[in-house]
Amino acid sequence: MKKYFNCLVSAITTIVMASVAYAQNNNSSPDVYVVGYEKNAQGKQIATLWKNGKAQYLTNGDTDSNANSIFVSGKDIYVAGTYQKNGMNVPALWKNGELQNLSNSPDIYEGVANSVYVSNSDVYVAGSGDGFATLWKNGIPQQLHGKNPRAVNNGSGKAISVFVSSGNVYVLGSDINGNPLLWVNGVVKQPNANQSYLYGNPISLFVNGTNIYFSERSGPVFDSTRAFFWKNFTMSSLSLSPRKRDWGTNSVFVTGNDVYLAGYEIGEYVEDVGPAVATVWKNGKPKSLGSGWGNSVYVSGGNVYVAGREGYGLGFGGYEGYYAVLWKNGVKTVLGNGIANAVFVK
Repeated sequence: MKKYFNCLVSAITTIVMASVAYAQNNNSSPDVYVVGYEKNAQGKQIATLWKNGKAQYLTNGDTDSNANSIFVSGKDIYVAGTYQKNGMNVPALWKNGELQNLSNSPDIYEGVANSVYVSNSDVYVAGSGDGFATLWKNGIPQQLHGKNPRAVNNGSGKAISVFVSSGNVYVLGSDINGNPLLWVNGVVKQPNANQSYLYGNPISLFVNGTNIYFSERSGPVFDSTRAFFWKNFTMSSLSLSPRKRDWGTNSVFVTGNDVYLAGYEIGEYVEDVGPAVATVWKNGKPKSLGSGWGNSVYVSGGNVYVAGREGYGLGFGGYEGYYAVLWKNGVKTVLGNGIANAVFVK
C-alpha cells in the first residue's frame, strides 16, 4: 500500500510540474527590442538598445551615434546605425553589441546604415556611403545606381529600407534628386509616370506576398485632407483625425489583411498646430497616441507596438526636450531622454 501511495504521489507531482511548465511556456511574454539614442550629460547622442525597457549603450558616448534599425534572428541581435569617427558619420552595424566592419576599404568613409534585415543567415544592410545608395550583404558593399546616368559619377542617393521575401531582396531609397526608387535584386524601378506627384522622402518598406508597401515622411502638397501610403507604386488613402492637416507616415507593417502605419499629424488651424501628434493607422483609420512622432510599428500576438518620441515643438528643429517612448496598444512607456527609431518583437 505504501509503495502504491508513493507511486501515486510521484505521478501527481509529475503531472502538476508538467502543467506548471506548460502554463509558464504559454504565458511567457515576448521580448520587445527598441533602438534609437539617448543623450548623455554632455549632450552627446548615444546609440541605444532597449530590451524590455532596459537600456544597453552601443558606444561610449564620446561622439554622437544613433541606432536606426533592429533585427533579431535566433539569439543574435543586429542593429544598424551610425557613429562619428574623425569628424565623419560612419555607417555602423552592431551584432550583439559588438561593432562590425561595413567599410569597403581600410579607409573609413562617410555614410549611414539605415536598415538591417536577416534572411537564411545572410545579413543585409541598406544605407549610403560617399553619396551612393549602398546595400551591404554580409559586410560586402554594393552600390545601387539610379536611372540618371550622372548618378554614376555624382552619387546615386540613399538606400533607406531593406526587406527580403521569397529569396528576393528589395531596397527602398531615393536618387540624388529625392525621387523614390525601388531596387529588386539590384535592378532599379521607379513609379509610373502618372504617379509623378509622389512627394518623396520614402522611409519604410514592407513586402507581403506579391504586394510591396512603403510609407513616406511627408505628404503630397496638393491635398491636405488625406494622408497616403503606397502599395505597388499606387497611392492609397488614409483618413486624418479631425482638424488635422499635415502628416507623415514613417513606418509600415502588414499582417494578414491588415495594414498598419505609424507617423504623425499636425493641426489644420493656427490654434491647433501645437506639437505634432503621434499616430498609428490601421487599415486607413487613425488613432492618436499623444504628443510626438511614431517612428516604427510592429504587430505581434495581436498587440500593436509603436516606437517614437514624445515632446514639444513641431519636430522640424532641434531634438532637445524629446523622450524616447514605446506605445503598446496605446499605453505609453518612457524609455529615456532621446528618440526611439525602431521596434522589433520576438
